[in-house]
Amino acid sequence: MHPIVKFGAATALVVFATSAACADDAAVEAAVEKWSAQLTAKEVDARVEAAQALAAMGEQAAPAVVALRTNLSDKFYKVRAAAAIALGKIGPQASDATDALIEKLKDLSPSVRRAAAKALGRIGGDAAKRAIEELGMGLDHKLFKFRATAAESLGSMGLAAEPFVERVEKLAKSDKSKSVRAAAEVACEKIRKALEEERLRIEEEKKRLAALEALRKLEEARRKAAEEAEKKAAADAEAKRKAAEEAKRQAEEAKRKAEEEAKRKEAERLAKLP
Repeated sequence: MHPIVKFGAATALVVFATSAACADDAAVEAAVEKWSAQLTAKEVDARVEAAQALAAMGEQAAPAVVALRTNLSDKFYKVRAAAAIALGKIGPQASDATDALIEKLKDLSPSVRRAAAKALGRIGGDAAKRAIEELGMGLDHKLFKFRATAAESLGSMGLAAEPFVERVEKLAKSDKSKSVRAAAEVACEKIRKALEEERLRIEEEKKRLAALEALRKLEEARRKAAEEAEKKAAADAEAKRKAAEEAKRQAEEAKRKAEEEAKRKEAERLAKLP
């Protein structure tokens, strides 16, 4: 079967297992165990397929880190690259593979070096820091192949390589080796692209937060206006109630006085009778 077809089938099974996770976590666990076991298959394509399937599962494939780390030493570069990619997809939970991935930054295969660099960038934290330091030293290596590899790998790390962007740019302009200059130029483009994407992301995040803040202030203003209106309505109602009570009191007082006056006059009239 063609590797692409096999990968499609693997991905379909992974998606099914992942979607079933909400109802049954055992489905994901079973899928991880299945693909982890297949990492030791005799067929190269089968080992690659297993790593690709685990990569598709992302963080859920964390239990397979040890098995994937082992495959970083596979004699076939496709298997090593697939394992590195999967570890990167797992992310920070794959930190136990940091040393092995850093070692792969010196792999003879460009695809493995790129995959290892990207994986270390995705894992982040101490893994990314150590990788950056390792690659930074490689930029000054006396052998041009090591300088080219270091530049190439830094480019693959994208945003994480920002501290070395100036040094990579310098290599792109002035290194005596054409291959180093070419690798550094490509790396610069990748790093700049990552920095630009991050800048745009930050801008979008600022816009989103500003919009949320504006909405919050609008809602707050509406709430306060509603509260003020409610208070005013309550105050008006209270004033009307008091006015009505006062009017009633005055009317009753006037009626009482009128009755008293009528009684007084009646008493005077009766007193004058013979």
